[in-house]
Amino acid sequence: MRKTVLCAGLLVSLVLAGCSMRHPRPPAAIAPGNAATTYSSDEFDKDLQAYRAALDAQPPQLEKALQLRDVMIGRIIAHVQVNYKRYEESLFYNRALFDTGSDILGITVTTAATISNGERVKSILAATATALTGSHLSISKNYFREKTIEILVTKMQAARESARARITRNMLLPVSQYPVEAALSDLVDFYYAGTLQGALLALSQEVGEKAEQARSEVKAADKERVDTYLKRTSAQEVNQTDRLQSAIREIEKANNLQEARRILTEIGFPPLLSDTPEKIWAALKAKHEEAEDNSDLLTKLLKALKITP
Repeated sequence: MRKTVLCAGLLVSLVLAGCSMRHPRPPAAIAPGNAATTYSSDEFDKDLQAYRAALDAQPPQLEKALQLRDVMIGRIIAHVQVNYKRYEESLFYNRALFDTGSDILGITVTTAATISNGERVKSILAATATALTGSHLSISKNYFREKTIEILVTKMQAARESARARITRNMLLPVSQYPVEAALSDLVDFYYAGTLQGALLALSQEVGEKAEQARSEVKAADKERVDTYLKRTSAQEVNQTDRLQSAIREIEKANNLQEARRILTEIGFPPLLSDTPEKIWAALKAKHEEAEDNSDLLTKLLKALKITP
């Protein structure tokens, strides 16, 4: 048992030692803590006072205020950028360290439970292995929302670039349209876009937007299908009505009273033998007009006249 634990400790130490050098050493000019990449509160306050003094001057020194605004924005972005890269690196490293350590401990305890003597010891070790696995899953679910670091970092990078692009576009505006206060608001968004919480929220929003887009596409497809069907149906009905009217006109033109009687009889309105021709033609005309608002009667007339759809 002790040998197993010692072996596990040695293995963890080897893994940690192998991962100690996580990246090449950055140049001094952009190293964390360097004056070029660090913007202290005192420096910011000094620049802000100079910016406001330039605006309050008579006449206002707009060009100087513009330069100071852009300098403040650039230095804040550089400071945030350096800190973000360290944060991004720590996410990869700490998650890998946590996952690897959890796996090694889980394997060690499981192996120890297998080779140990005594049912009580085996039960304790098995319960410990279960607890380790459950703890790992719980942290992955509640802290990382079961997302891989690669997905979260990619989302953070995309959100940060979007926020930075907005700032860069706004920097083309004069200070009257994009004062430093508005820039600070955008810089806050730029900062929080590079956080784990920001990435999770962005992913959730993206999923919601895609779901809404999918629902909209389904609605549009359904509407298009219905509109197409209605157009086709309307065109078909117009065609049938025209053909029906033409057929009845031909019967009237030929004064084919026998055919008129047959049609009325077939649609369920047989004329009397004593009916005059005028009455028969009037009855057929009335049924023709009634069929415009009566689909069943229209179907019967079409069938009697042998007009196919």
